Order: sequence, then structure tokens, then C-alpha cells
Amino acid sequence: MFMDSLRYEKFSYFNHNDAFFDSLKESYIEFPDWLNKKARNNESAYVLYDTTGKIEGFLYLKLENNVSDVDPPLPGNTHLKIGTFKFESKGTLRGQRFIKKVFDTAIVMEVDNIYVTVFEKHDYLIRLFEKYGFYKHGEKRTDNGIYP
Repeated sequence: MFMDSLRYEKFSYFNHNDAFFDSLKESYIEFPDWLNKKARNNESAYVLYDTTGKIEGFLYLKLENNVSDVDPPLPGNTHLKIGTFKFESKGTLRGQRFIKKVFDTAIVMEVDNIYVTVFEKHDYLIRLFEKYGFYKHGEKRTDNGIYP
């Protein structure tokens, strides 16, 4: 049932005003502009819907080359960035299934590595990523603060 409701959709297709995105809009003032920019650029993301059509998960992946805004710089040349990773936890292993989608994509794209930037306050996500082999490599400075 999970995979039936997980869709790879254009940013211009899904509802940017769905209540699912409210916490992201509160934490990241530029989030609505980011959504609109991705829509204008014809980009896509994985969107998880419940049976009523409400969004319950969102995963945005981006292929990047020669990332230089992380200190120390990431090794290798080709990276898969987990740009947005959010889901409603309902005891259904959604986080693990999202991570599997990340690894499947990384294999197909033949990247050197996968990276994600996470604020320390998201300790559940940090533990989830660490469970699957992620580790702290460095820090990335943004307008939102420092991602350790």
C-alpha cells in the first residue's frame, strides 16, 4: 500500500498549501519561494499521499557535482543530496522506506556518495540516518544557521 501512494511528481502538480508543509514553512521562511522555484524549473519530488489525498510524506533528491559549501568539502565528484526528507510517522517504517528510495536512486545515478544536512534539533532523523550508515562529515552554513 505504501508504494501505491508514493508518487514521483512535478513540483507544479502537488498542493503547496497542504497542511503537511506548514511546519517547513514555519521553520524555513523561504520554503514557499523554494517550492515555486522548483516548480518553475520543472523539477520533481517523491510525494506520499494518504487515502484521502492529503500529503503525508515528501522526499526531494538532487544530483550535485563538486559540492564546496560543506566544511570540510565532500569527497568525490558526484553526490546525491537529500534536499527535503519529511514524513508523518505512523509506525509503518516510512522513514526506512524513504531511505531505501534514496539508496535505490543513488545506485541508479551511480553517485560517489549521498549527503543530507540536518539541524541538531531533528534528533530522530539524525538517529534514523545513522542507523543506515550516515555519519557527520562536516558543517554547512546557510541563512537558516549551521548544519552540523
